[in-house]
Amino acid sequence: MSLPYEARSLDELVTSLTAEGMTFRQFECVSEGEYSPDDAAWNYMDIPHLTYVHYQVDGVLSQAADQITGSIFFQRIPLFRLPLTVLPYQSAPNAVTYYTSFGFFLLIIQTSWAAMSPNHTRVVTRYAAGWTGWFVGLLYPFIRRLLERNYRILMSDIRKTQANIGNHIVPLPAGPRVNHGGS
Repeated sequence: MSLPYEARSLDELVTSLTAEGMTFRQFECVSEGEYSPDDAAWNYMDIPHLTYVHYQVDGVLSQAADQITGSIFFQRIPLFRLPLTVLPYQSAPNAVTYYTSFGFFLLIIQTSWAAMSPNHTRVVTRYAAGWTGWFVGLLYPFIRRLLERNYRILMSDIRKTQANIGNHIVPLPAGPRVNHGGS
């Protein structure tokens, strides 16, 4: 399946923005479970479900189409809610890419899924945190911990919802694994 529009992957965006003077660090989180690739695709591409399934996210959908959405989310973090403008789009037949600004950081995230065997899927979420100015880079460990924590919470929410409604709508990952390799 080819996409009816030009869509840049995480790697393409990082390359272009590095040429503009940004510095990036990357890491990934991986989940595997007994669900189909279609269930994984639904979970990552059906943005309106976020406010119903994930308690720490609420917001307003600004636009929606089959392969691209725009939203203004409020991320709950200790002491306040942080508004985030998020643009998710399908960047490959088995991947969605999204980006947002988070304080002094630009976050680019790409989630891809692949069948490992019938009804067993592996989902890889890659994070690229970018910034300008060396002093901002000192905050990268904090941002990474926050993103890893958020990933674990999102996966926990999925497991709780799946336990309540069955295995046909929301996939049940076997459990998140954070890959601490790389930078």
